[in-house]
Amino acid sequence: MTGATPTADAPYVLVVSLAKRDPMCTLFFTHLAGRVPMRIVQYPADDTIGPLSGASAVVIIRGLFEFGPLIACAEWLKVPLYYFQDDNFMLIREEVQTYGSIYERYTNDAVRSMLTRFDGVLLATPSLVDYFREQRLHNRLWLYPPVAGPSLNATSETADRPLTIAFFGGQHRREPFVRHVYPAIVDLARSRPIRIIAAGIDPEALPPAEGVEMVFPKYDGSYTAALQLVARYGVDILVHPSAITANNIFKNPHVLINADVIGAAPIFTNEPPYEEVADAGVALLCENTRDSWYAALSRLAADPTLRASIRERLSAYCATHFSGAANIQTLSDVLRMHPEPSSSARAWRYAWATACFSAARVSGRISRLIAR
Repeated sequence: MTGATPTADAPYVLVVSLAKRDPMCTLFFTHLAGRVPMRIVQYPADDTIGPLSGASAVVIIRGLFEFGPLIACAEWLKVPLYYFQDDNFMLIREEVQTYGSIYERYTNDAVRSMLTRFDGVLLATPSLVDYFREQRLHNRLWLYPPVAGPSLNATSETADRPLTIAFFGGQHRREPFVRHVYPAIVDLARSRPIRIIAAGIDPEALPPAEGVEMVFPKYDGSYTAALQLVARYGVDILVHPSAITANNIFKNPHVLINADVIGAAPIFTNEPPYEEVADAGVALLCENTRDSWYAALSRLAADPTLRASIRERLSAYCATHFSGAANIQTLSDVLRMHPEPSSSARAWRYAWATACFSAARVSGRISRLIAR
């Protein structure tokens, strides 16, 4: 990690992510670009020394234990640390069958201990705020919701193509899509041609069916680019089934933003957090059964006016609930609490950060050699 010694500049928050183009970094931070002073880096891929040396504060996205050397270095440099989370890893770790074992270190005790090194925690949902407060994981908590991005200029209604249904979800949503949603789409295709945009689905998981055209967009690690690949086909309906997990009540409804920017009417499983938007008229909800998904799909497929009215209400909802105003206020509060470092402080930090990261690299090499 190298770079020029930082000079005095306007104060900014440094946002550090393991994947700076992924949905969480994009939806919660990148969409604020130009509206609040921040810099975003990917750890450890990007040069971190210069940005860290000049930052008023650092926000670590999602991971804790994965950022050990960076956290230690920030502490040594006395750069205030903040943590952002949009899932309950402490419950996810117990659902190995759904999520795997990568979160096994995230016990309440381990997270509480790690967070003593942080000045505050930013959380995506009120339920997460409540959980962190009840478990006394930290005493300074902010609600920090997702932020709507720009429209992708998708055309959702085109007479010269079949009704188009898209799936754009994480790995834990693929099983309910294959089990419940796809069979319902096959049933619907008996009465009209359907095109499926199945982002992230293994083609072998969907047996060919008469009347169903299937498109499998190429994988792209960038959330925005991947969503654009879906939007280019024109999407009428976005389906977003949920697996039934203990983490559902802690999730945020950012998929409403996805539906809005691609111009689609969404259908969700009637599970948290989406049952909370049932009265807003911005989506249809159904149970995780083939018949229930078929009923919801049939209703939207048969009624373009209903799809248009849902999209109109959805756009207004996203503009109101995901405006970014609360996020800007939070990051502005952080900047007010932590003054920007002086030129001499930046130079001192830069020198010590260089030494910190060099030591961490050497330690890592030694550990790998010992492990052989």
